[in-house]
Amino acid sequence: MDKIRSRGLSLPEVLVATGVFVTLAFVMLLIYQVSLRARSKEDVHASTYRAAMLALQHIQTQLRGAQLLEPSDLTAPGVPTAKFLYPQLEDGSLKVGPSGEATWGDTAFFEMQGPNLVLRNETQNTVRVLAQLGPTGGVAFRRADYRMVEVVVTAKRDDPDPTRRSTYTASLLITLPNQP
Repeated sequence: MDKIRSRGLSLPEVLVATGVFVTLAFVMLLIYQVSLRARSKEDVHASTYRAAMLALQHIQTQLRGAQLLEPSDLTAPGVPTAKFLYPQLEDGSLKVGPSGEATWGDTAFFEMQGPNLVLRNETQNTVRVLAQLGPTGGVAFRRADYRMVEVVVTAKRDDPDPTRRSTYTASLLITLPNQP
């Protein structure tokens, strides 16, 4: 009669199966770590992008119907402040004078405070933070034309880990239809 073979596994078979399992587990761990690093880096870049776009959106919204007073020099390089008059509103509607022209309110400023905050500052000491651009971020206003201003926003995120550093620069030309 033939020998009845035992149904268990031999030691070499167990060692090979364990080696394959450990190798696959190690590879999966490496893939997981790489994906975590990539996601962390993506989060930093997305945060930098959002900060720059938020600042541009607020500035564009505020300047849409305004009269830009400064910068006024067409040959000057970008400056970190802009001075403008905004139209007065009455019950949510534009207030107009007897000639049908907009009635202008107080003067307001866009400016950098410290190294990272973009502020809208009104003459009644009302201050609104528009965006945080990071410790070395900034904004610059340059008069591109009599009825246009170029706004350049740079958002930076610095970190001791070089893989978590990010810089995003965006520029926008804003038409100023209410210039006198």
